[in-house]
Amino acid sequence: MFVAWFWFVIRLLMIGSDAGCWVVAVRLTNRRLWGVLVSCFMGGELAAWLSAMAGSGWPSHVPKAVVVSVVVWHYTALCLGLAVLLPLGIARAWAWMIHRIAGARGVQRNRPSAATASVNSPSRREFIGACAALAPPLFTGGVTGVALAQLNNLRVRRFTLSIPTLPRGAGWNDHCARDGQPCGRAHQRKGIASDG
Repeated sequence: MFVAWFWFVIRLLMIGSDAGCWVVAVRLTNRRLWGVLVSCFMGGELAAWLSAMAGSGWPSHVPKAVVVSVVVWHYTALCLGLAVLLPLGIARAWAWMIHRIAGARGVQRNRPSAATASVNSPSRREFIGACAALAPPLFTGGVTGVALAQLNNLRVRRFTLSIPTLPRGAGWNDHCARDGQPCGRAHQRKGIASDG
């Protein structure tokens, strides 16, 4: 029961971190073309995750790259959301509270005058915001490419580990029950054999 609740909470946290990353990315890109691209990426990832949670069976009908991208993004987004966005949100809330308290006391802040720039050129803040908003999708694409390149290189070594201090169970065993030496055949024992 605990395991089911654990994964349910993890999936809800993934949805929450998706929503948080989406809001932050749209605010960082100031609703320009990059914001539309980030919104398409985030909307597709969120829709894919929600449909996978609903059990629609879409992973068996799409290329592996899409499935790997969704899984990589959601585990990355969960870590990003908990490690980066949560502290930033707390700091932002703290700054907002201080600003509200200072505004209630009547403290005035001197605001620097904005430097004049041409209408079409992005400011330094907009450029850095767009780079920060586009970094997670680009990272997801890169990790997906690396994962797909290594997918067929997975090697599994199978061996039997015999620990003499553990009791033997009633199941498949590739050792003879009499002397514990390998005999090359698989035996299914009905019960625990007695030595004697």
